[in-house]
Order: sequence, then C-alpha cells, then structure tokens
Amino acid sequence: MRATVLALASVLALAACASPPPPIVIVTARAADDRLYEPARVEPGRLEYASDRSTFAPVLTERAAYPTQPQANDAYRRHLASAPPDLRATSVRLFGCKPGAIDPQTARVARYRGPVVLCATDFLDPSGAVIGRRPVNFAYARGTWAMHPVDPPRSPAPWLNRERSPNDPWSWLPFRDRYE
Repeated sequence: MRATVLALASVLALAACASPPPPIVIVTARAADDRLYEPARVEPGRLEYASDRSTFAPVLTERAAYPTQPQANDAYRRHLASAPPDLRATSVRLFGCKPGAIDPQTARVARYRGPVVLCATDFLDPSGAVIGRRPVNFAYARGTWAMHPVDPPRSPAPWLNRERSPNDPWSWLPFRDRYE
C-alpha cells in the first residue's frame, strides 16, 4: 500500500514539473472573397497582372484562371487553419502554374473542367527565404481558392522494369510478323 502511494505521489510530482503543452495557434484567414482572375495574355518572360494589380506566377503555360500571389497566400492561411501547421513556412510564392491537377499516386497531371491548376510553389520562412518548392494543386470553389499540397512519388512505378525485348536476328526480312 505504501509503495503504491509513493509511486502515485512521484507520478503526480513529475506531472506537475512537466512543461505546459505548447499554446494552440489559431490562424485566421481573410474572408472568403477571392475573385476569379485570368491573365490577359501569356507570353514567355512577361509578368501578368490581375485587374486589382496583383501578380500571377511568373511562369504560366496557357491562358486560364489562376490564383494570384495574395490569393495563394490566403489559401495557404486557410489550409493552415484546417491542417496541422508547418511552423517553418509562414507564406508561399507561386513560381509556375498550369491547368490541371497532379495525381498524388501516379504523378500524372489530369485536366479538369473548371478552375483547377497545378503550381510549383515556394514555401517561405519568416525572413522570406525559400525553404523548399513543392507541387500544389489549387481548386476554385464557392468563391475561394483552396490549396491541396501533394507529395507525388519520386521513383519509377514498380511495373516499369528495364527488361529488354528479345533480339530477333531475322527482323530485317520484309513481311515478317512483328510479334512472333
């Protein structure tokens, strides 16, 4: 009985000395009022501006609806409010965008009807330095751009192997069946 009381007292003493849990940070985003902007034209080496004078990504593949830099940051803040925060990155910067979304399993880009774009996105620390660049799908629905970071596979698919076709010494003859 006495050993149980001592064990319980030591556990309570250690719990009292433990550091408090980290504070919960609630990130609030701007109200959902993202307008849908499309660049007037897409030319290599020319930065495009939306009608409110905010910029698009420096590299655009074709004329379509894209998020502007402030809209991408608003989408990132909304994403942080609904997902576990990445404390290192405080903002994002779009580098290049194209219509479609990347599939996280096959790493192929599929086209969708409506404003869905894939952007190479730089994640920035508080000083503005680039932490890393990742592909991010952006989708426009209910008046806001939503951000969906993806982590596509970086290795070849397991069914792709390096096995060569058998060598046929008579393949040069005309009118032969290609697959024998």
